[in-house]
Amino acid sequence: MQAGEDKPVVIVTGGGSGIGAAVAERLANSHRVVICGRRRNALDAIAARTGADAVALDVTDHAAAREMVTHTVERHGRLDGLVLNAGIILSASIAELPIADWDRQIAVNLTAPFVMTQARAATSPGQSRCRGCGELGGRSANRPRHLGLLGRQSWNQSVHQMSRL
Repeated sequence: MQAGEDKPVVIVTGGGSGIGAAVAERLANSHRVVICGRRRNALDAIAARTGADAVALDVTDHAAAREMVTHTVERHGRLDGLVLNAGIILSASIAELPIADWDRQIAVNLTAPFVMTQARAATSPGQSRCRGCGELGGRSANRPRHLGLLGRQSWNQSVHQMSRL
């Protein structure tokens, strides 16, 4: 067994910047980390600092997301968790938010985590529950003034409940 093969394997979506990059850096010593995101240069910079595998993709490309999960399992022999961090907030009042922006948020914030969780479950039939999935955002906005905050709360709850499947 090569060094590090006994470490858990985790995929971090949105791993090229912000919270995703910080999570990848934090997990780098104790896990084998695969980061994904849209910006290749940012991913490569984080990968150079952490030793993570970097995969440039848009999480709304379902075929590419499924392929990344399958490739991770083939390469590392397992996948122990997902950090479903990729997300967007296109903030506007509910009266002004274009439906295209709403659809994009749903695609990135809800459908993509579902696809990743489904792909992970398919690679480990005996483990239908995806441990390690969950929300990273807060739940403090009781009266959101913009749909973006309401969308963030909905996303947090949806990803949390999906992780319990």
